[in-house]
Amino acid sequence: MKSCHAAALALVGWSLMVPGITYQSATNVWTVSGYDEHKKPVYSAWETDGTYATASECQDQLRKLDPTASPVMPTAEGAVRNPTGLANAVRDSVNQAICIATDDPRLKQN
Repeated sequence: MKSCHAAALALVGWSLMVPGITYQSATNVWTVSGYDEHKKPVYSAWETDGTYATASECQDQLRKLDPTASPVMPTAEGAVRNPTGLANAVRDSVNQAICIATDDPRLKQN
């Protein structure tokens, strides 16, 4: 392998990506966000929960995510009005989290 290829590979890291959660006060509903109209993930809209040097390190952190702890700051109103919905949305968000290479073009989509 040429040294320029090795240097390029060394620059690739891994991001632990978690879809956000949103609260609609009019309907009192929590939802997992970061998906398009066809329900396909829009990774550029997801939250970065950490960056890692290797896929293995990222996967280790992914396994440690707590489905009872919110990866995003919930609104106080939504947490009070619908705590069960919040807990379900957080669990769903954590269950959809993935590790993705930092140079993956899906991270740059709008």
